Amino acid sequence: MTIRRLILSGMLVLAGLPALAGPRQAGQPVAAVYELFTSQGCSSCPPADMLFQSLAKEPGVLALSMPVTIWDYLGWKDTLALIAFTERQRGYAALRGDRQVYTPQAIINGVRHAVGSDRRGIETARTESILQPGVLALTPKLFNEAGRWRVRIGDSPLGRPAPPEQAQGGASERRSAHAGDVFIVQYERERIVPIGRGENSGRTVKYANVVRAITRIGQYTGAGATFDLPAGAQSTATEGFAVLIQAGTDRAPGAIIGAVDAPRE
Repeated sequence: MTIRRLILSGMLVLAGLPALAGPRQAGQPVAAVYELFTSQGCSSCPPADMLFQSLAKEPGVLALSMPVTIWDYLGWKDTLALIAFTERQRGYAALRGDRQVYTPQAIINGVRHAVGSDRRGIETARTESILQPGVLALTPKLFNEAGRWRVRIGDSPLGRPAPPEQAQGGASERRSAHAGDVFIVQYERERIVPIGRGENSGRTVKYANVVRAITRIGQYTGAGATFDLPAGAQSTATEGFAVLIQAGTDRAPGAIIGAVDAPRE
């Protein structure tokens, strides 16, 4: 074999190998967003926490744990819970109009709910949610540019919204169907907590993708846009983040109309 052929053969082999240097520079597409409202003071929650460890590993699934404060009065204050999660769970119920707030509760794509330990129920809710207009209609792109994460969202599949001075038929429907706030959700990939009192006294619970902050970074109107993420956004072996485009309001969050996850290690 000639030297030229050897070089070409070596280049082909290298081209087929994954990149070995540096962190991944692009996000992962999301086909389903599951939010688990859980509590260390809830004896029914550990099976759901365990299920979400499995769901978090599935390709295309963004499974997030959001510990709530609603059972803190039972003798053990949840060490990971945030009032913001409690309010978010209640906001979902308010928008649905059913007032169903419980733990463990899984919210699927912002529009359906199921018992957080019921895999079949979650899968059914996922199928039903996709039939709702606007759910995951957008495919945002996450990329790292010069050490800074950014997210690019293209035009809505229904078309760019018409400017107010050029109103046209259907513009308001397009604006409401594929428009929403853009959030960064920062999370710990894993957290292990020993519980000292309450209904789970003596147990040690492992959590997957524990959310530590949800921050609004902008608004999507249906027209293509690019947003800079905070400098603190990190994708490491212990930390991750995702970007959600969500209809509704802070007090009444609605459908997830687009999502992208940070690259996994």
